[in-house]
Amino acid sequence: MGVQAGVILQDLEKYLFEKQSRVCLDVGARSLCQIGGVLATNAVGIRFVKTNNVHAALVGLKVVLANGDVFDSMTTIRKDSTGYDLK
Repeated sequence: MGVQAGVILQDLEKYLFEKQSRVCLDVGARSLCQIGGVLATNAVGIRFVKTNNVHAALVGLKVVLANGDVFDSMTTIRKDSTGYDLK
């Protein structure tokens, strides 16, 4: 699923619950945190034991850089060793 960086985690969970799916993240401040901040800090919560960390769930990023260039590392391949290592 592709989402914008400003999406609130709780809103994403509600949307996916309606679609019979779920988010692998379980952050205590889910009503306040944005998905971009969760990815930037690699926050995961208690589900880390079951679902692994955010870096493992992230398939790619599409980012507009400060100079206006677009960096696109989105891919459908789950395991890929090309490009930048954005840990």
